[in-house]
Amino acid sequence: MLNHKEVRSNRAELQNAANCHCDNCGENMIFAMQDNYHQFTVGIEDVLVCLRIAEANGAVPKLPNDWWVSIINRYHGVNVR
Repeated sequence: MLNHKEVRSNRAELQNAANCHCDNCGENMIFAMQDNYHQFTVGIEDVLVCLRIAEANGAVPKLPNDWWVSIINRYHGVNVR
């Protein structure tokens, strides 16, 4: 079970962003992150999925459907429906 106080106090911060195409992972953009204990990467597709979840929960304003269609067309593997 998540300890929400611990999770909130261990926020990740952006260290770097790189445009690249990785043949191994297929990502077009990777964000280098670091929290109190780890260095890790997050791909643009994961960020978009998080954005879709935030939108569905009212945390961000609703984005136009044609914007999402353009995202789906650009990132064929991303599941944002």
